[in-house]
Amino acid sequence: MTQYELNVGRGSRLLIGVIISGISALGLFLYGLENKNFILPITLFILLIVLIYKLSFAKMILKFSIDKIEIGWKKRFPFDNKAIEPIYIKDIEMIVVDEGKFLRKIITKDRIVEINNGKPVSHDFVRFLETFIESILHNNGQVIDQKKYFRDYDNNFYVVITSAISIFLISRLWDNITFYSLLILFIPLTAYIVQIRKNKKNWR
Repeated sequence: MTQYELNVGRGSRLLIGVIISGISALGLFLYGLENKNFILPITLFILLIVLIYKLSFAKMILKFSIDKIEIGWKKRFPFDNKAIEPIYIKDIEMIVVDEGKFLRKIITKDRIVEINNGKPVSHDFVRFLETFIESILHNNGQVIDQKKYFRDYDNNFYVVITSAISIFLISRLWDNITFYSLLILFIPLTAYIVQIRKNKKNWR
């Protein structure tokens, strides 16, 4: 069994986190101007960035043998508490791979397991992916890139909803920004965490 340590990320969490941090930066900046004190806004913004980072990135241990893949954690995402069951090669229907070195998703008959490894990518892992792709194609599975996956299979419902909530909050609370500015930080953040928990069904 061959083992790889991967730096992995959750693109949807990072995207929503960027939206929230942008809106929060505006609200906290205005709050600082009104109160002529930026210590609290800067502290809260730093805490938000740290939280988004912790929610978006982790370290994964991937073990590959002839008939299965086992996945464990070196550093785990918050809220992803369940162990990931082994993935048997014969059950894989599709994998999503970009540039021959970034393994995005492994899709079986009944689940989607997200990998999303980022840089750095070792030569050993690239060779593993070449072997893995050959195995999937040999078993009549599909190998596609992320662009095709997003176009044909992905559902960005929760990303759209969270963005809409954030924009709605800005427009509604603008006239009362002094009193309600901190809600611009915490209410979209709550929606962000709800979205993460809903996506847990993809991890088994």
